[in-house]
Amino acid sequence: MIMRDKTITEVSRTAALLSFLMLCSCAGNADPPATAPESTTAAVETDLSTSQSSETAQSATDVTSAESTVGETTASETSADTESTKDAAENSIKEGYREAYSEKLRELLSEKEDVEDDALCTYMFSVCDVGGDATPELLVSNGEYHLASVALYAYIDGKVEYIDDIGSYGEVTYMTERKGFDSFYGGMGAFSDTYLIFDGKKLENKIYIESYIGYDYINDDFDTEIEEYHIDDDTVTKEEYDKAYKEYFTGNSIGLGRHYYANEYGISAVFGDTDCDTAFDDLILSLPPADEWGSPSRMITADLDRDAQREVFLFDDYRCMLYRFDNGIKFAGDIPTYSSAPYDYFDTSDLDVDHTDEEHEYHLYVQPETGTVVFCDKSLSDEYYISRYKDGVLAPTNHYQKLKLTDGSYVFAIDGKGVEETEYEDFLDGLFADGMDDMPFDEIAVG
Repeated sequence: MIMRDKTITEVSRTAALLSFLMLCSCAGNADPPATAPESTTAAVETDLSTSQSSETAQSATDVTSAESTVGETTASETSADTESTKDAAENSIKEGYREAYSEKLRELLSEKEDVEDDALCTYMFSVCDVGGDATPELLVSNGEYHLASVALYAYIDGKVEYIDDIGSYGEVTYMTERKGFDSFYGGMGAFSDTYLIFDGKKLENKIYIESYIGYDYINDDFDTEIEEYHIDDDTVTKEEYDKAYKEYFTGNSIGLGRHYYANEYGISAVFGDTDCDTAFDDLILSLPPADEWGSPSRMITADLDRDAQREVFLFDDYRCMLYRFDNGIKFAGDIPTYSSAPYDYFDTSDLDVDHTDEEHEYHLYVQPETGTVVFCDKSLSDEYYISRYKDGVLAPTNHYQKLKLTDGSYVFAIDGKGVEETEYEDFLDGLFADGMDDMPFDEIAVG
């Protein structure tokens, strides 16, 4: 398209130049030819070089100057065209990740022995820019069992490159504020976290921390309890371990590896050249049967930012995920939905929870005017997650919980920290005094 437009421009310039020269020739000759000469640039240049008329010579000088100006303009525009072509080529290479990732996923699917029964339930993927270069990476999970890691692929110089396997249980945590991974693993009393940074081409380990609290299984010593803490290869104190954990592994994060089902519908929903409705239809079709373990139980649509384009909430066993459309389906953020007894919030060894209601009872409220999303889980307690949807991202703002114990008493938590009832009530008063309770909320889901 660029070369064709350029050719048309050059022909137009040549025609204009010939017309100008013919007018000049007529001005210098009393009897202009009845028939115009053949219009070629070479013939015109020959006429210019052989003309003896001073007026014609002056005209030739003017034309030569005009040609020079045209030549300079052409050179300038050619340079601009070259830059434009270069930019277009680079953009084409960067955008090529969509087709390349599609092919990679189909290649991985073709290598599975039992695609029909297994891939729909366990083989999943996520797409996220974890390299900070505006070109997203592909993260592929092949299961939810404890040794199932996530394969990280990157689109580099027009090709899909395998980087490494990270994470466990089919997911890896990406810390959105720190722009790095927390590759976590836990089992048999040992818990480890590795902080990794991906610069777009390579994955670099920054720090590894490990805690172990349990018995000496290695030596079959079940009488002596061990409590050890490590940073990289060094044994450290609990205080040093806690300081490192706080420094590298706290803040907002998302799990990557299991946002989309790796089948033709899921691939098309994310990478297909389709409109919004078609993409969401593909997303729905990609879901396995509702009775499959770990499969989403409900899908709800809502226009959270009043842009006349719907977003979709997708519920699975332990979170509510939000998706938006932007040249394909994009993951926008999630809200935990599994009512978790806050054992980590309180230093109470005999904490007991009333499990009288085993079924999930949840409510999802949205407020499009502010992009506020409130998720309330009443399965085991009054637990509320508040998030804001802005610029295509659903970010958590508050989490508070009132938990009833079997003895009839209550414990309270705000943003992961145990608090007294008075502090909890003051928090609620301040929260709702901010105007949330006076704004209309739409309940879009009840479970």
